[in-house]
Amino acid sequence: MAQILAPSTQWQMRITKPSQNASPITSKMWSSLVLRPNKKVGATSSAKFRVMAIKSDNSTINRLEQLLNLDVSPYTDKIIAEYIWIGGTGIDVRSKSRTIPRPVEHPSELPKWNYDGSSTGQAPGEDSEVILYPQAIFKDPFRGGNNILVICDSYTPQGEPIPTNKRHKAAEIFSNPKVQAEVPWYGIEQEYTLLQTNVKWPLGWPTGGYPGPQGPYYCGAGADKSFGRDISDAHYKACLYAGINISGTNGEVMPGQWEYQVGPSVGIEAGDHIWCSRYILERITEQAGVVLSLDPKPIEGDWNGAGCHTNYSTKSMREDGGFEVIKKAILNLSLRHVDHISAYGEGNERRLTGKHETASIDTFSWGVANRGCSIRVGRDTEKNGKGYLEDRRPASNMDPYVVTGLLAETTLLWEPTLEAEALAAQKLALKKQVYYWSSVESVPFPLENQAQPLTHSVMFMYSNHATATFCFPSTFLPLPTTIASIPKTFLPTLSSPKPLFSLRTPTPIPIRAAASSNSADNNGNANWTKWVPAGSLAADKVLRLIAGATASPIGQFVSSPTTFLHSIDPRVKLVWLLALVILPARSHIIMQFGLVAYLTLISVWVLPREVWMDQLGRVYLLSALLFITLGLGADGVPPLVQLRTPTPALMGLPNLPVSLTEFLPSKHCETTEHFDDSDFREFGSAFLLKVFQSASLCLTTTTPEQLAFALRWFLLPLKYIGVSVSEIVLTLLLSLRFISLVFDEVRNIALGIVSRRVNWKQLSTMETIDIFFNYFRRIFKNIFSHAEQISQAMIARGFKGDSGDHKLYFLAESSFGMADIVCLLFLTIIIGAAFLSEYYLV
Repeated sequence: MAQILAPSTQWQMRITKPSQNASPITSKMWSSLVLRPNKKVGATSSAKFRVMAIKSDNSTINRLEQLLNLDVSPYTDKIIAEYIWIGGTGIDVRSKSRTIPRPVEHPSELPKWNYDGSSTGQAPGEDSEVILYPQAIFKDPFRGGNNILVICDSYTPQGEPIPTNKRHKAAEIFSNPKVQAEVPWYGIEQEYTLLQTNVKWPLGWPTGGYPGPQGPYYCGAGADKSFGRDISDAHYKACLYAGINISGTNGEVMPGQWEYQVGPSVGIEAGDHIWCSRYILERITEQAGVVLSLDPKPIEGDWNGAGCHTNYSTKSMREDGGFEVIKKAILNLSLRHVDHISAYGEGNERRLTGKHETASIDTFSWGVANRGCSIRVGRDTEKNGKGYLEDRRPASNMDPYVVTGLLAETTLLWEPTLEAEALAAQKLALKKQVYYWSSVESVPFPLENQAQPLTHSVMFMYSNHATATFCFPSTFLPLPTTIASIPKTFLPTLSSPKPLFSLRTPTPIPIRAAASSNSADNNGNANWTKWVPAGSLAADKVLRLIAGATASPIGQFVSSPTTFLHSIDPRVKLVWLLALVILPARSHIIMQFGLVAYLTLISVWVLPREVWMDQLGRVYLLSALLFITLGLGADGVPPLVQLRTPTPALMGLPNLPVSLTEFLPSKHCETTEHFDDSDFREFGSAFLLKVFQSASLCLTTTTPEQLAFALRWFLLPLKYIGVSVSEIVLTLLLSLRFISLVFDEVRNIALGIVSRRVNWKQLSTMETIDIFFNYFRRIFKNIFSHAEQISQAMIARGFKGDSGDHKLYFLAESSFGMADIVCLLFLTIIIGAAFLSEYYLV
């Protein structure tokens, strides 16, 4: 008999029993690719794996495993070819299988094939046939043997590339003789995020909560720092088996995020290898029960995004003197910054913010060893005078065919205008002075031809003291490429005020130089403008805001990090909450704001940064709105006295001076006090903030089950007078649990619409409204469906209930400890001091 073990978390799910005649990615190979689970744990153990069933060697599962791992190569010459192509969104991979009569060694030996383009969003229904052209082959790590994976691009039946076929244009660029002579190398760093299947939340993160801040996760090891290593290692080995030029892998800065590197690859091969590696990763995460995300900013807030940094070099860059060629390439890249950004991945504006090791999307920058720049040059490259550059702008969902082709085109084939190149050199601080002469003859020193040309029409002048670019009118072009030495006697002349030359000052362009540091200056533009929906993209903006909303709304329990507030008995928390809200109701304004400051400090201390910023921001905004609203309207009080005070004429007093009302003595009425509207505004806003933030702080650090237990403990005496305590507690628990379900449903459905890449520009107003109508209808449908499953969710959270007489049982009840005694002692001291203080009463 064999035990079939299943993990308690879906992403770890795998078959562990070895089988005979196993080919690559069989159960035997999986045991070497991933960690083997501990088979000695029992069904009641707290370990990750538990026994699900007992199956014999002749069971259906065992026979299915044998068929999946069956190697047919000894029995037939036929092989299975998995044709892979890019779908209609531009980032999804599709595939289907075909039997080939014999093994092949080159894509040209494979037949063309077709698929239904209307089902992938790449062709209309009345003419849906799209033709697949095999372009590259790799060994199949899932079927093994002689079976292969085939990277294809898509064409119409007439032989024209369809719009999503980006490989065709890239192949044209790389077939250019100038590009082929430079042998462009690429090293691509593909970052990706692993998400939990059901909640679309990063792997290893508490559902609806956040882990500790970034820092220990990058290249980290340990169960609390590394999440998904088995998937990364399995992918690494599968790519090596397939023949992909993968060169490494590592955990990234954000937990649940990983990176692998492909390269160095030459020309079009870089795109082929990246797409095949993405397909293999999709298949492995499919088997592991995990969702692969290439979103450039999967989690909003103080978390790193996901990029696809592209390292690039040419033959001239790798040879002696290559550093100057790299500078020339950077200059060209700066002039086409907008073109590159528009082709570097969708949603990249959410990632390129100038924070989290990124440059601002609006500004081009470069620097040595600076990861906050658009282009980074390594220290070794600067030291050796040759090497490569790193383009840090591409997003994780970029098309490698587009990025690699565009880099080659911009640096090797594209020629900027003379003035633009000269001005960009100044802006990028490439240590060049730019001068303009009316003719070659007017240059006041001789020009000497050198062996190494740099660029046509521009002559770079070198000496120990100065480097200059000399530009001439178009009537004198083309000029031979010339390098000249500037005589030292001429150096003072360059800075002389005499009109030896005319210096032109074209309109500045947004290019800046960056220092060699680990941070970059943020763009001065207002950041709030990017959140304002505008034009046809308003619907997309709204859905992205909903999908990217924080997963910790006010009142939702945050499980990590665990603080002292988590360990306090929930009954003590309720007593504190009651005291903070009720006792200072008539306290002096100084005490009111003192409590506000106290709640703010304790929230910042015990809660994760993302949580307290979100919660305090909302509560402070609400209090500020109340403060402003109360100040705009009248409070119903006359300018001098309360309504019950007699008029001055009735009292026999002259007209009183206008003042902020104080105590008014009168022989006709007793003393009255007046509260001016500023006092009322301050009291109301402070009281509102105390109520909301203290309740939120209690809910954030206490599970719904703990709150239900505490409330039940206080309400038990009411049971003897006929109050249905169990039903009250059950209703409270259901409500608290339902809040997170509703929020997750709203966010996940919005995320599903965003991930489909809807082209909102082509939709009419009614079609957009229809999408939102179906969005809300789907929300309500799923909420009602979740309502039927709440009882199972409560049991999983440690709650049991008998439907007959509504008896409640808690698996673990709270108990008093030292922290609870200290809290009660401090509460007693504060209440006593408040009663004795003059600031307690108004």
